Amino acid sequence: MSGIGAAPNKVILTGTVIFVQPLEDNKVSLTLQLEKVKCMFGPCFAQEGENIRCFSFIKIDSFFLNQKIVATAEYIGGPRDGIYQILELEAH
Repeated sequence: MSGIGAAPNKVILTGTVIFVQPLEDNKVSLTLQLEKVKCMFGPCFAQEGENIRCFSFIKIDSFFLNQKIVATAEYIGGPRDGIYQILELEAH
């Protein structure tokens, strides 16, 4: 069943930013190498040790590259084409 999105969810992700790219409309694309995953509510799709695709409207620039962060995020999309939207971000 394609086109069915994930149920409402929220997760706290701890990891290292390994890719950052500015996009249009003040959006930023990044890849996060996960060290820790804490599910707050809803389904949890992230696994410790994997690299995940993310985006955010928070200003994230090359300063964050190779930096450890803690982020509150929501998984958006389906099981094969989902992406995490970073809602809050803290550098560590």
